[in-house]
Amino acid sequence: MREAFALTGRMVIALLAGLVMLGFGVIGVAAQQATPVSGIAASLEPTASSDTPMQTAQRESPSVEAQQADGTVNVTIQDGNLDPVPGACLLMEGQAGESSYQCDGREDGVADGKLRFIIPPGDYNLVVARAPVGYISGTNVSLSLGAGLTVQVTIDLQPGGRAVFVTTVDENDQPVSEACYSIFIALEFGQRGELVSSNCAPPPGDPDDGSVSFPGIAPGNYIAVQTRAPIGHVLADETPFSVPADGTGPIIVTVVSSAFILSGDLIVNKVDDHGASLAGACFAVYLDAGGGQRGEQVARQCEAEDGQLMFAGLALGAYVLVEDRAPDGYLIGGQRQVTISAGVATTVTVPNTPGGSDLTIRTIDPETGAPLTGACFAVHHDDDGGVVSPASLLERRCDDADGSDNGVTSFAGVAAGDYIVVEEEAPAGYKVTSETVPFSVDGITDVTLTVENVPLTLADQLVVVLKRILREILG
Repeated sequence: MREAFALTGRMVIALLAGLVMLGFGVIGVAAQQATPVSGIAASLEPTASSDTPMQTAQRESPSVEAQQADGTVNVTIQDGNLDPVPGACLLMEGQAGESSYQCDGREDGVADGKLRFIIPPGDYNLVVARAPVGYISGTNVSLSLGAGLTVQVTIDLQPGGRAVFVTTVDENDQPVSEACYSIFIALEFGQRGELVSSNCAPPPGDPDDGSVSFPGIAPGNYIAVQTRAPIGHVLADETPFSVPADGTGPIIVTVVSSAFILSGDLIVNKVDDHGASLAGACFAVYLDAGGGQRGEQVARQCEAEDGQLMFAGLALGAYVLVEDRAPDGYLIGGQRQVTISAGVATTVTVPNTPGGSDLTIRTIDPETGAPLTGACFAVHHDDDGGVVSPASLLERRCDDADGSDNGVTSFAGVAAGDYIVVEEEAPAGYKVTSETVPFSVDGITDVTLTVENVPLTLADQLVVVLKRILREILG
């Protein structure tokens, strides 16, 4: 009996000790639940019940799944009388750069001053990015969210503030839309302070005037930062502005947003072997098809005065510049790769060396021997057994290139080598010859070639007319 009583006594003592330890555990949980967040009323609610059995004064360690679970932040927006204030927009920013933007009533259609964020655990900054009209934006709340926990945040909005309209215009002072802005408190030396407000939407009823509205901006100094540029424009510079303490009207902030520069210029300087300017050269610009191979020709110019050419407004990218006619008495300057960059002029200097052969092509009627006018020819390097391609092109010229349409097409400054002549356009009323004409020059002796064109038959002329009609129909 004594032994039983002694055993029972020990059990009572152990039970009392367990209750004391359990009491400390409950107190610890309650203390955690009452932890405030940055001076704003907040509470943490563990996902596990407080009735969970405990062996010690500490809760059991959460499982791996619980440690990885999202947490919940419930936000209540109210005024000084504790009445709910509907219509606020909040921005939740994490330390790792993640963010979530919500507006009261936008998701469920019910604006009641309550918002909920379900986000991963971590440290966050909650900003009233857009307060309802009549209240001040910019309240910041710092909070920490544990895995699977719930944080209650109550924000008391202060009445006041003035409306700020940030208007975006282009270089011609014309409004452009679809920009987004954030407003920060301005610190010394132009540094940004806390985020006050963010918005993209235009004012109600003014969807196309380039304005973004920010109601409820308190008096102070600020910086407007364009976070999304209008389509086709680059991000604008940061714009400082102030909201004075006196006055009630809106503050207008104008931001100039520059359009993307999608083109650049190419300047070609033609010089002789001593660096003096040379007139009389022609250059063609081709798209770079890769590795300096010529793609589509996009521009061609000839220079007759000071040895300089400008190809204005070329799209950005890689090109091949080809000198396809040299000044009289000089070798053709070959080709080179160039890159066009936005808003800057790319300058290329092309020197020419004296020498080269002159090539003259005479076009005649084989029956009468009379000269035929209006033909066009291309001279190609014969580097591949008679095969011609854009990469093999040396120069392309027409009968009237020298100002006289007389049945004679001339090429000056052809360097020593093997070449092929291809007729690309026949005189009016004649067939394009299908034969290519190979020839060689030594770079000193001039060469003359004769090309014969036969008249088009009636059937040929009908085909030409039909092709012309089809081109006009198909555009």
